[in-house]
Amino acid sequence: MKAKLVLIVLAFLLFQCSSRTNSELLVGDWQVDSISTYYNGFTFMRKDVADQPLLGYQPDGKLMMTKSNESRFFTYELSTLDTLIHRNKEDRILDKFILLKLDEHQLILRKETPPLFKGNNQVRYEVRYLSKQKSK
Repeated sequence: MKAKLVLIVLAFLLFQCSSRTNSELLVGDWQVDSISTYYNGFTFMRKDVADQPLLGYQPDGKLMMTKSNESRFFTYELSTLDTLIHRNKEDRILDKFILLKLDEHQLILRKETPPLFKGNNQVRYEVRYLSKQKSK
């Protein structure tokens, strides 16, 4: 019994030491692969996302968005375990996402969006699927 307990504790400690935090996993360049939109039961998947910028998350909380030859700088924060916020230079919130998945290769973000029409009980959001780009 003691051997099993020691083995379980050792395995837990090894897992904790080897797992990377969301902050560490987020650092790097991410490219949008597709965007799924949901509105009151209807979904649409966009795969023609060439107009989406490359998102470069830096360890110091800076975000570089690059499209073609132009780059713009913003800031980001992981306010909780599952919330990612993009801010402009004036510290105003540009985008707020819920982290659905984050690992070494894939980032999936959900963004709530306002309804298009007046009325109650409307649900509208988009889910962005991103892949990590290899370092140059």
